[in-house]
Amino acid sequence: MATPAPRPATLPDAMHFAAALSGADRFDTAFDEVIDDLEDRLGGASPSLLNLFVGSAHEANYVRLHRMLRQKYPQASLVGCSAGGTIGDGQELEEGSGLSISALHLPDVDIRPFHLDPDRVPKPTSSGLWQEVLGTSAESQPTIIVFPDPFTSPIDAVLEGLDRTFEGSTVLGGVASGMQEAGGGALFCDDEVHATGTAGVVLSGDVQVDTIVSQGCRPIGAPMFVTRGSENLITGLDGQSPASVLQRLYDSLPSEDQVRLRQSLFVGLVMDDDLEVYEQGDFLIRNIMGLDGDTGSLAIGANVRPNTVVQFHLRDAETSARDLQALLEARSDAGEPTPAGALMFSCLGRGQGLYGKPNVDSNIVRELYPKLPLGGFFCNGELGPVQGITHQHGYTNVLALFG
Repeated sequence: MATPAPRPATLPDAMHFAAALSGADRFDTAFDEVIDDLEDRLGGASPSLLNLFVGSAHEANYVRLHRMLRQKYPQASLVGCSAGGTIGDGQELEEGSGLSISALHLPDVDIRPFHLDPDRVPKPTSSGLWQEVLGTSAESQPTIIVFPDPFTSPIDAVLEGLDRTFEGSTVLGGVASGMQEAGGGALFCDDEVHATGTAGVVLSGDVQVDTIVSQGCRPIGAPMFVTRGSENLITGLDGQSPASVLQRLYDSLPSEDQVRLRQSLFVGLVMDDDLEVYEQGDFLIRNIMGLDGDTGSLAIGANVRPNTVVQFHLRDAETSARDLQALLEARSDAGEPTPAGALMFSCLGRGQGLYGKPNVDSNIVRELYPKLPLGGFFCNGELGPVQGITHQHGYTNVLALFG
């Protein structure tokens, strides 16, 4: 019996993911560096999807970059956006620099890029229209990656419409960045470059995308019921004023956490009413907008209703790093396979501004998956699910792990 020939490392019909990044100041140099790197990492595989994230330092070349990529890879779908910072190959380039391109070879995957004009977004309840616009049936349970413009996209309506229509699917992404005003950024969608709306891509078929949403907070105090409140105003917590609850909580904390409370206090809302024990990932973290000294009421960045369970949280560099590491380790401990590649959508408020040094989040991912191809960008808001509902986050890291 003949000995079978050894299988090549990358089969033509196997998923393949390559990510490249350049920090060169000159656009032509950056483009050449990224393409050369991608070609080496693709190993002969033909990309079926390109994810493009380009720093605002290359703003004058957004359209040219798009044209050059379409000429280089005419067979590949293309989606992406401008960025206030880029991520790739274990590096994080902040302050609007960098060119990051991820190339995915996805056999047996249906790839459908789309763009939503701001004034033509279907109503969240118009399931049939959503399926028509995206060219995808709800039964396919696709993965949907979206890149909204921060000034013109009705982001909450888009997320609600996608969640309602494609229930059980994965919706994630990042809000485009790198612009100071409406029309200053770019959304890339196949043959077009847009300045407004929402770009995205629908993936269905032989692909699984696991999502890690690291909100980077730790709870303090005890969970409490909202006993009085409406819209985004909490006027009673366990029958007491929020101001008095916060004062007692502050007095009970060690001095270092008292400092953090004055600088980085947040509130977490339990999203699953059926839970009886609350863990770190069960909360949707939201900003505290203000505390009224006269009434003791608390304004937060979300609507509440009586009997909502909330708990105060603190955010700091150590907690943020530990949270991301713990979520990745939990995935590995559960026996999930090593992903073929990943996209990282990280808040502009993370990076060196949070950690005091670069590449911390990327290093955490690479510690567990040393050879993982990793691309992405720094966002104006991170999009990912908590308890099955997709939300826009802040100071968060959302990872899409492809397998």
